[in-house]
Amino acid sequence: NYRATFYRGPPKSDVLEELRDKLSDEGLSAGPDQRPMWKFMDNIQTRLLANALHVPAGHIGAGHVRAAKSLLSNFSVIGRVEDLGDASRRARLFDLLGWEHDTIYSSQNRLGNVLNKDLFNFSQEEAAW
Repeated sequence: NYRATFYRGPPKSDVLEELRDKLSDEGLSAGPDQRPMWKFMDNIQTRLLANALHVPAGHIGAGHVRAAKSLLSNFSVIGRVEDLGDASRRARLFDLLGWEHDTIYSSQNRLGNVLNKDLFNFSQEEAAW
């Protein structure tokens, strides 16, 4: 998450603690914005696409996924940022968009703007949770 990385967001332990607290607040609205970091660990993409930022923690469900898919069905091209690192996927996406293949590349044929670290590294226990 850009905000957490470049604007000194809370540490992982605080984010996980907040998410655990929100999961125990059964039925309380999550608020209308995307700022709370716990939302990034509770289906943020589906929340954004389904206009469901207000949905309480742990309550994103199949209906929200259907709403997100419905919104995405209106687009001609959908790409994922993580696919930009794969030359063939990037070329296909750029072709679909009508972009030149070197639009965002430096002279070394690498992405010019790259974040080379994970925001959080999870233990096996945290990942299982």
